[in-house]
Amino acid sequence: MFEYESVAKTVDKAIEDGLLFLNLKEEDVDIKIIETGGFFKKAKVRLIVPKEIAKDNEEIIKIKKLKSLEEKVEKQEKEPKNIESKQKAKDEITENNQIKTKENAINQAEECKKFLDDFFDTIKMEATVEIEETKDELFVNINGENTAKLIGYHGESLSSLQYLLSVYCSKFSRHTKKIILDIDGFKEKRKETLEQLANRIASKVSETGRKTELEPMNAFERRVIHNVIQNYPNLQSYSKGFEPNRYLIIDLKKE
Repeated sequence: MFEYESVAKTVDKAIEDGLLFLNLKEEDVDIKIIETGGFFKKAKVRLIVPKEIAKDNEEIIKIKKLKSLEEKVEKQEKEPKNIESKQKAKDEITENNQIKTKENAINQAEECKKFLDDFFDTIKMEATVEIEETKDELFVNINGENTAKLIGYHGESLSSLQYLLSVYCSKFSRHTKKIILDIDGFKEKRKETLEQLANRIASKVSETGRKTELEPMNAFERRVIHNVIQNYPNLQSYSKGFEPNRYLIIDLKKE
């Protein structure tokens, strides 16, 4: 069994970042919420990976190896006479960090575009790929005459393509930037629709006092709803179920 703690602004974001870092799906792990987060503190979750999955996971293997080396150095620090062993352990960590630095030097934006260009060549579809890059994120937008068919019902196909792209880029570095994929501005339009829906439901729950369960949504859609509900001091929103049937409940805050 392997445990990994992930921290972010919200529980959903912490789970998503942790899964992306480990290159795993939600059904591969058990999730324990340590901190739900709030205005002055971040959410923290623990992802518990079963032994049979952890043993073959490349990212977990790397983490364990680095941790083992660090523990080795720490142990040697307490044994000042063993200078040669101490220096050898430090050299191993330095070499490992140099490898990671070299990995991070790979231009992830270029690799991302290459992946999509090859993808569109394979399915014989004309499309343009535009990428905006920040310190921590890659914003990828696809445009084309027939690209709307790649969106799917409520963006399901779009989410799958984003996941594949993230997995592909993750093999170049442990610290891959988060990839946010959009097709023909779908996410912005969907975001506006969901915000309107969230406000309508928030008003209904506030008036009736009865909680409302929403239809299953992907992580992006759930975050939009969560962000809207945070503006209502008397309401709360929380997720239930497992992907792809994970859904939100909007309810009055418990006193």
